[in-house]
Amino acid sequence: MTKIFAGKSPKKTFLGMFAVMSATSIFLNSCNAKNEKTDSEKIILKNPPVAKIVPKIDDENVSTNKRVIYLTFDDGPNRGTENLLKILHKRNVCATAFLVGKHAVGSKKQKEDLELLKKDQLIELANHSFTHAHNKYTDFYKNPAAVVQDFDVAKDSLKLLNKIARTPGRNIWRLNNITVTDLKSSTEAANSLKKSRLPSNRLGS
Repeated sequence: MTKIFAGKSPKKTFLGMFAVMSATSIFLNSCNAKNEKTDSEKIILKNPPVAKIVPKIDDENVSTNKRVIYLTFDDGPNRGTENLLKILHKRNVCATAFLVGKHAVGSKKQKEDLELLKKDQLIELANHSFTHAHNKYTDFYKNPAAVVQDFDVAKDSLKLLNKIARTPGRNIWRLNNITVTDLKSSTEAANSLKKSRLPSNRLGS
Protein backbone atom coordinates (compact mmCIF):
# COMPACT_ATOMS: atom_id res chain seq x y z
CA MET A 1 0.00 0.00 0.00
CA THR A 2 1.42 3.39 -1.03
CA LYS A 3 1.77 5.98 1.70
CA ILE A 4 0.14 9.37 1.01
CA PHE A 5 1.63 12.75 1.99
CA ALA A 6 -0.68 15.77 1.72
CA GLY A 7 -2.84 13.86 -0.68
CA LYS A 8 0.09 12.83 -2.93
CA SER A 9 2.54 9.93 -3.08
CA PRO A 10 6.15 10.50 -1.84
CA LYS A 11 7.41 10.01 -5.40
CA LYS A 12 5.21 12.79 -6.78
CA THR A 13 5.99 14.98 -3.77
CA PHE A 14 9.75 14.55 -4.35
CA LEU A 15 9.46 15.34 -8.05
CA GLY A 16 7.42 18.44 -7.28
CA MET A 17 9.95 19.70 -4.72
CA PHE A 18 12.82 18.97 -7.13
CA ALA A 19 11.10 20.97 -9.89
CA VAL A 20 10.55 23.94 -7.56
CA MET A 21 14.19 23.90 -6.37
CA SER A 22 15.48 23.66 -9.96
CA ALA A 23 13.36 26.59 -11.08
CA THR A 24 14.55 28.67 -8.11
CA SER A 25 18.20 27.84 -8.84
CA ILE A 26 17.86 28.79 -12.52
CA PHE A 27 16.15 32.05 -11.56
CA LEU A 28 18.87 33.03 -9.04
CA ASN A 29 21.69 32.15 -11.44
CA SER A 30 20.15 34.26 -14.18
CA CYS A 31 19.94 37.21 -11.77
CA ASN A 32 23.63 36.80 -10.84
CA ALA A 33 24.60 36.58 -14.50
CA LYS A 34 22.79 39.85 -15.21
CA ASN A 35 24.59 41.54 -12.30
CA GLU A 36 27.98 40.23 -13.47
CA LYS A 37 27.32 41.47 -16.98
CA THR A 38 26.37 44.89 -15.66
CA ASP A 39 29.55 45.09 -13.54
CA SER A 40 31.77 44.03 -16.45
CA GLU A 41 30.13 46.58 -18.71
CA LYS A 42 31.01 49.28 -16.20
CA ILE A 43 34.69 48.25 -16.28
CA ILE A 44 35.03 48.30 -20.08
CA LEU A 45 35.43 51.85 -21.35
CA LYS A 46 33.62 52.72 -24.55
CA ASN A 47 36.46 54.98 -25.69
CA PRO A 48 40.08 53.83 -25.09
CA PRO A 49 42.35 56.31 -23.32
CA VAL A 50 44.29 58.63 -25.59
CA ALA A 51 48.03 57.90 -25.52
CA LYS A 52 50.35 60.75 -24.70
CA ILE A 53 53.16 61.73 -27.04
CA VAL A 54 56.22 59.62 -26.22
CA PRO A 55 59.08 61.91 -25.16
CA LYS A 56 62.60 61.17 -26.34
CA ILE A 57 64.66 59.88 -23.43
CA ASP A 58 68.41 59.83 -23.05
CA ASP A 59 69.05 56.47 -21.34
CA GLU A 60 71.92 57.91 -19.32
CA ASN A 61 69.66 60.54 -17.77
CA VAL A 62 66.75 58.29 -16.80
CA SER A 63 65.94 58.75 -13.13
CA THR A 64 66.92 55.68 -11.11
CA ASN A 65 63.64 55.73 -9.19
CA LYS A 66 61.61 55.23 -12.38
CA ARG A 67 60.98 51.90 -14.05
CA VAL A 68 61.05 51.63 -17.83
CA ILE A 69 59.23 48.92 -19.76
CA TYR A 70 60.62 47.90 -23.14
CA LEU A 71 58.24 46.16 -25.55
CA THR A 72 59.87 43.64 -27.89
CA PHE A 73 58.37 41.32 -30.48
CA ASP A 74 60.22 38.39 -32.05
CA ASP A 75 60.23 36.31 -35.22
CA GLY A 76 58.86 38.93 -37.59
CA PRO A 77 57.89 39.78 -40.16
CA ASN A 78 54.96 37.38 -39.79
CA ARG A 79 51.16 37.18 -39.77
CA GLY A 80 50.80 39.44 -36.76
CA THR A 81 53.02 42.28 -38.00
CA GLU A 82 50.28 44.43 -39.51
CA ASN A 83 48.04 44.12 -36.45
CA LEU A 84 50.98 44.88 -34.17
CA LEU A 85 51.66 48.14 -35.98
CA LYS A 86 48.00 49.15 -35.78
CA ILE A 87 47.94 48.61 -32.02
CA LEU A 88 51.24 50.47 -31.46
CA HIS A 89 49.95 53.45 -33.44
CA LYS A 90 46.60 53.41 -31.68
CA ARG A 91 48.41 53.73 -28.35
CA ASN A 92 51.41 55.69 -29.67
CA VAL A 93 53.86 53.20 -28.15
CA CYS A 94 57.38 52.36 -29.31
CA ALA A 95 58.68 48.80 -29.61
CA THR A 96 61.63 46.77 -30.89
CA ALA A 97 61.03 44.12 -33.54
CA PHE A 98 63.58 41.30 -33.55
CA LEU A 99 63.58 40.04 -37.12
CA VAL A 100 64.37 36.63 -38.59
CA GLY A 101 66.09 36.94 -41.96
CA LYS A 102 64.39 34.03 -43.70
CA HIS A 103 60.97 35.33 -42.64
CA ALA A 104 61.61 38.54 -44.55
CA VAL A 105 61.86 36.62 -47.82
CA GLY A 106 59.31 33.91 -47.01
CA SER A 107 56.46 35.40 -49.03
CA LYS A 108 55.32 38.54 -50.83
CA LYS A 109 53.27 39.56 -47.77
CA GLN A 110 56.28 39.16 -45.47
CA LYS A 111 58.38 41.33 -47.78
CA GLU A 112 55.67 43.99 -47.69
CA ASP A 113 55.49 43.76 -43.89
CA LEU A 114 59.27 44.20 -43.68
CA GLU A 115 58.96 47.46 -45.61
CA LEU A 116 56.20 48.60 -43.23
CA LEU A 117 58.49 47.88 -40.28
CA LYS A 118 61.41 49.73 -41.85
CA LYS A 119 59.33 52.85 -42.51
CA ASP A 120 57.63 52.93 -39.11
CA GLN A 121 59.00 55.55 -36.73
CA LEU A 122 57.72 53.70 -33.67
CA ILE A 123 59.72 50.57 -34.49
CA GLU A 124 63.38 49.81 -33.82
CA LEU A 125 64.65 46.83 -35.84
CA ALA A 126 67.07 44.30 -34.38
CA ASN A 127 68.67 40.95 -35.23
CA HIS A 128 67.11 37.61 -34.26
CA SER A 129 69.31 35.50 -36.61
CA PHE A 130 68.69 34.45 -40.20
CA THR A 131 67.50 30.86 -39.71
CA HIS A 132 66.18 30.96 -36.11
CA ALA A 133 68.50 27.96 -35.65
CA HIS A 134 66.09 25.96 -37.83
CA ASN A 135 64.41 25.42 -34.42
CA LYS A 136 67.20 22.92 -33.56
CA TYR A 137 68.84 24.94 -30.82
CA THR A 138 71.20 22.38 -29.29
CA ASP A 139 72.89 21.66 -32.62
CA PHE A 140 72.92 25.35 -33.56
CA TYR A 141 74.90 26.50 -30.51
CA LYS A 142 77.45 23.69 -30.80
CA ASN A 143 79.09 25.63 -33.64
CA PRO A 144 79.90 29.20 -32.47
CA ALA A 145 81.37 30.24 -35.84
CA ALA A 146 78.18 29.18 -37.63
CA VAL A 147 76.09 31.11 -35.07
CA VAL A 148 78.05 34.31 -35.76
CA GLN A 149 77.75 33.75 -39.50
CA ASP A 150 73.98 33.23 -39.22
CA PHE A 151 73.59 36.56 -37.43
CA ASP A 152 75.88 38.28 -39.95
CA VAL A 153 73.74 37.01 -42.84
CA ALA A 154 70.64 38.40 -41.14
CA LYS A 155 72.36 41.74 -40.49
CA ASP A 156 73.43 42.08 -44.13
CA SER A 157 70.22 40.83 -45.74
CA LEU A 158 67.98 42.96 -43.52
CA LYS A 159 70.37 45.92 -43.58
CA LEU A 160 70.31 46.25 -39.80
CA LEU A 161 72.36 49.21 -38.60
CA ASN A 162 72.45 48.62 -34.84
CA LYS A 163 74.33 45.91 -32.97
CA ILE A 164 71.45 44.58 -30.92
CA ALA A 165 70.76 40.86 -31.23
CA ARG A 166 68.56 38.28 -29.54
CA THR A 167 69.48 34.62 -29.52
CA PRO A 168 66.74 32.21 -30.64
CA GLY A 169 65.69 29.55 -28.16
CA ARG A 170 68.01 30.74 -25.40
CA ASN A 171 67.99 33.18 -22.47
CA ILE A 172 71.34 34.86 -23.04
CA TRP A 173 72.51 38.31 -21.93
CA ARG A 174 75.70 40.16 -22.73
CA LEU A 175 74.89 43.72 -21.72
CA ASN A 176 77.24 46.09 -19.90
CA ASN A 177 78.09 44.21 -16.69
CA ILE A 178 75.37 41.59 -17.14
CA THR A 179 76.50 38.16 -18.30
CA VAL A 180 73.91 35.39 -18.27
CA THR A 181 73.77 32.14 -20.20
CA ASP A 182 70.94 29.72 -19.47
CA LEU A 183 72.74 26.65 -20.83
CA LYS A 184 76.51 26.29 -20.44
CA SER A 185 76.71 24.59 -23.82
CA SER A 186 75.75 27.94 -25.42
CA THR A 187 78.40 30.01 -23.62
CA GLU A 188 81.06 29.88 -26.31
CA ALA A 189 78.58 30.86 -29.02
CA ALA A 190 77.30 33.75 -26.88
CA ASN A 191 80.82 35.01 -26.24
CA SER A 192 81.61 34.75 -29.95
CA LEU A 193 78.57 36.91 -30.75
CA LYS A 194 79.75 39.53 -28.27
CA LYS A 195 83.26 39.56 -29.76
CA SER A 196 81.78 39.97 -33.23
CA ARG A 197 80.24 43.27 -32.02
CA LEU A 198 76.78 41.77 -31.78
CA PRO A 199 75.87 42.08 -28.08
CA SER A 200 73.26 39.44 -27.30
CA ASN A 201 70.10 40.44 -25.57
CA ARG A 202 67.43 38.27 -23.98
CA LEU A 203 66.11 35.41 -26.04
CA GLY A 204 62.79 35.32 -27.80
CA SER A 205 62.03 31.98 -29.29
